[in-house]
Amino acid sequence: MDIVIDKLRNKKFRFSIYDQDESPIDLTGSTAYFVIKTTKGEGRKVIIKSTDGDDMTIEGVNDNICVVTFVPEDTRNITPKSYRYELVLEIPEGGVSEWYTGVRAGFEVKDVLYNIVEE
Repeated sequence: MDIVIDKLRNKKFRFSIYDQDESPIDLTGSTAYFVIKTTKGEGRKVIIKSTDGDDMTIEGVNDNICVVTFVPEDTRNITPKSYRYELVLEIPEGGVSEWYTGVRAGFEVKDVLYNIVEE
């Protein structure tokens, strides 16, 4: 799912996480990361958000929804253009953390034009 966001705007995105049988995956105790990069693969990381901070939360009846929150400061110093993002999950299983990349897609930051009218 490609994402478009206006620079310097508040925005929330919700990602529902399911297994291959379309059953919700309980993310309790897991850490989710939303990483925006300059290019596919090992591109330079521009923004990193995670459930370890206030940038992301896990919610829903089945605790399977990742909510990523953007505030104006997140895009203040980045150039409006197309980037790539990944949603990565660190899920503890049997005392070991397993890493899964849930989504890889486009992330576009659009410039905002302001019209100021003097009255």
